[in-house]
Amino acid sequence: MLALLAINNIIMMILLADTHLVVGSPNGESMNTRGLVSPTPFVNLGGGGNMEKVMVFIDGAAMYFGLLDNLQADDIDYQKFVDFLVTEDRKLVRAYYYNSIVDQGVDPKRYSGQMKFYGALNNIPYFKTKYGRLLIRDVKLRCRRCGERFVVSQAECPKCKEPHSCTSEIQKGVDVKIATDILVHAFKDHYDTAILVTGDGDLAEAVEQVSQEGKHVENAFFQKGSSPFLRDKSDVFTELTITDMKPLMGYTPGSRR
Repeated sequence: MLALLAINNIIMMILLADTHLVVGSPNGESMNTRGLVSPTPFVNLGGGGNMEKVMVFIDGAAMYFGLLDNLQADDIDYQKFVDFLVTEDRKLVRAYYYNSIVDQGVDPKRYSGQMKFYGALNNIPYFKTKYGRLLIRDVKLRCRRCGERFVVSQAECPKCKEPHSCTSEIQKGVDVKIATDILVHAFKDHYDTAILVTGDGDLAEAVEQVSQEGKHVENAFFQKGSSPFLRDKSDVFTELTITDMKPLMGYTPGSRR
């Protein structure tokens, strides 16, 4: 709920800022469809002339768990994946991958693995990573008999008896970053079509606003875990199937979580 409120606030701020653009073009700049001066053209780093401009926005955590749930794997070749989504008749402007970073002081080994993974992704042409925060908290339960709250420090796998520390992980800021980017790049006319790889229904409001600006939005995700609200607001839903994804499997060094 808090994330949805934050996204709605971002939409309002962008709309209010947009109304302050100067109407009219004394220097002869081109006008956009709402009669406002068009922003400075975005440099299409991939070239492509008049081809349809596409930007890809990937929710990394959603993709990670989607791969685990559907393919029992946790990694793909993200360059091949983006090529699969964009297709040869369109031109990629840029792809963004969003995920959270664990606090280095809390888990330095995991932090190092994450940095290795994100560094490898940033080496892919026209592919950039953006980060939220990952909060790790103790799991607390309340006794049904006396009402006392207590920390559960460890649990055991019922099958193999492997002990596990009990913590909950909360991702902060990722959906807000995605919403901000998809809106800002739309208002700046950086893309014709946005491909949103997530099952997060909180992004439906941002998608609706982008669509009202005349942009196309495609939602690509596994059927299991997808949001009906997000699918409804998107122009196209592309189901990521096992058949589609298997040829895209790969290995990227480092930790995906």
